[in-house]
Amino acid sequence: MSYTRHTTWERLYSAVGALAVGSGDIQERLQNAFVVLSALKAEEFPEELRNRVPFVYRSGDEGTTKESLSHLTYEEARKLTEEILYIYDTIAREHCTPE
Repeated sequence: MSYTRHTTWERLYSAVGALAVGSGDIQERLQNAFVVLSALKAEEFPEELRNRVPFVYRSGDEGTTKESLSHLTYEEARKLTEEILYIYDTIAREHCTPE
């Protein structure tokens, strides 16, 4: 699957932007990133990344909610932020095709 103009890459890019330069503390920035990413489904990711994306909708799963994000410790939020960055980087490097 090519991610040149795919919504998975676009949403990850927006989420990374929210995490990097958004307002608020890390939990608030993470909540904003999750709003962007919440419409994605597991099937929209390369198979090797599907188990690494806690923010996507899975059938029968409520996913990560705003309330659960607000209870994360700073360290948990930081690790989740790193995971989003890793997923974005992996898709950008290994799955995007040049225009």
